[in-house]
Amino acid sequence: MSYIRQYKAAKHPSAKAVTLQALETTYGATYLRAALARFAVKLVQPGLSPYQQEDAAHDINLPRTLPIFHKIRFNSIDSSGHCDESRTVDAIHAKPGRKDRHGRGVPARFDTALVNLGDGKDTGVKGYRVGQVRTIFTIPQQARNLIFGHANVGVPQHLAYVEWFTPFSPSPEPNHGMYKVTRSVVNGERLASIVPVANIRRSVRLIPKFGSVAPREWTSSNVLELCKTFFVNPFTDQHAYQSRRGVFPDERPEAPIHMATAYLEYRPVQNHVITPAGAPLRQPVVDQPLRETLQGLTDTARDLAENALCREIEMLCHATLTIDQAFYDIGQKLSEATKQTLDTYIADFSRAVEGLGCREQPRKIHTHEHRLRSAKAAMDTVSEEVKELGWKFAGDVVVAGIAVLLAIVAPMWWANLGGTVVTGNDTFNTKNSGYQYLDALRRRELEVRGYNTIKNEYDLEQACLSQMVKLESTLDEA
Repeated sequence: MSYIRQYKAAKHPSAKAVTLQALETTYGATYLRAALARFAVKLVQPGLSPYQQEDAAHDINLPRTLPIFHKIRFNSIDSSGHCDESRTVDAIHAKPGRKDRHGRGVPARFDTALVNLGDGKDTGVKGYRVGQVRTIFTIPQQARNLIFGHANVGVPQHLAYVEWFTPFSPSPEPNHGMYKVTRSVVNGERLASIVPVANIRRSVRLIPKFGSVAPREWTSSNVLELCKTFFVNPFTDQHAYQSRRGVFPDERPEAPIHMATAYLEYRPVQNHVITPAGAPLRQPVVDQPLRETLQGLTDTARDLAENALCREIEMLCHATLTIDQAFYDIGQKLSEATKQTLDTYIADFSRAVEGLGCREQPRKIHTHEHRLRSAKAAMDTVSEEVKELGWKFAGDVVVAGIAVLLAIVAPMWWANLGGTVVTGNDTFNTKNSGYQYLDALRRRELEVRGYNTIKNEYDLEQACLSQMVKLESTLDEA
């Protein structure tokens, strides 16, 4: 199985013109101007001393904006050298925080990567270093003439601003086999460089050193800023595990890296002298025969201990190699099957999402909105009619009540005025308006039920649309 990889960037940048000020603040590329100026000096005049490079960097003209890429992918290359662009085996993101389509905040993401410093070999970690990619950019032709002049130098097509972590130690931690790294800081400022993207080998995952208690404020989006010490995780995939075993892919970077740092890296000279705390202890006086006996017993015990320890170490090494080879064999057998299963799952998931009719859903919601407005208008009309009939019915009841009261209190006087006929008419009008009022109440109840039914359907369609949007987002991430 081949692990050779080739990076690929999008044909068009994610942002065509981002100002250097925005890159320094929003993207966190704090020393982009200084690093880019030093990179240009190192590329055009590689023979200058560090102090001469510092003076020459002040004369470099920089553009106001740069095209920015938020993501690069890595494609696998088979044994015949053919690049399979349909198979993405790794990716590195460098994009600031943003708002999604629903107005929710999406945190920034600046991945960490394994970078070849120019002298990295095919095996081992010597010549490699971990860095956090803050921005990926390209320099247009007009800007190249501004920065590099008309010097005939090979400017890489894609560049990256990287904040460095400390170099790898000679050996990993003995307990878990992972290398420990921290931020590279000089005079309180992070060490950063401009590197060709071709020198980025792969993404790496860092495990924070939590200590006895994991801080509650640490999240996946801020732990790289808050934590000070990390372990390089070699168990993220088979390729990373092979790197831990000292077997790197057989590939070479396109161009040597120029460590054009924002601040010159230096190592302080340490000259610690350990002085004894007090007077040295006296050696006890031992007779010569007893000394020889003790020396013989000591040598015998040391030989026995060394032989037992050697056997234990040999058994442990054999067991470690057996387990290591087993993991490697299992990884080889499962890698392709896992990839095929994942591709099948994503394809089925994509077809399922397309079958949900996401494009038809907004039209359904628009139809329900129209029905909901019509039902609301009809319900309001019936409510006004109920209100008017209610007042009319109440007035008829009052008039009929007064007529009946007069007929009881003054029957003779009321009869002479023709009150009997009036009372009958009032009673008839009251009965008729009462029927109309009850009919209006029934119709209003029907309209309210119809409105609530349409409202429930509308809410259901809105919920369906929300779930479809989430599924599409999940499919895009996959």
